[in-house]
Amino acid sequence: MREHQICVARRAGSRARYALFATVGVIVSSCATPHIFPHQLPNTNGFSTDVTWQQAFRDHNIRIPTHVQGLRYSAYSQVDGYPVWAVFRASCGAIRVFAAWNDLTTVEDSALLPSGSVYSFAQQMGWQSNSHGSRWYERPAGPAADLEVLVARTARVCIVYL
Repeated sequence: MREHQICVARRAGSRARYALFATVGVIVSSCATPHIFPHQLPNTNGFSTDVTWQQAFRDHNIRIPTHVQGLRYSAYSQVDGYPVWAVFRASCGAIRVFAAWNDLTTVEDSALLPSGSVYSFAQQMGWQSNSHGSRWYERPAGPAADLEVLVARTARVCIVYL
């Protein structure tokens, strides 16, 4: 059996970012060192970020308050469903506007979330399931209906996981 290796680069501007290696099957891999984006988390759930947070949020119709702190995110646009995870701190007073901008509705319990992926992500980021003052949200309809959000209230600020 012959093995053929083909490296086809996809360009974003002038930088090659992704490649396709073809042997007997098709394996997606990187030819070059992965690009590090500002605010990027390390690989999340096996995915390596390949777009800016602005692009990921725009693609998923996510709008965040302008004065957030500590934004960290992960997004991988090369698969169906295009997973995006993010965490940031914001004034608790901004959460009502954030929820309205993103067409979020309150969910009474995390068990009622369609996928529960925000629950696992928040735990990976340090949230404790016995934390008091946590509120769950989801976007129940529309083109980007798969958005799940956890807002954890602390003494001074809210931590938002999505």
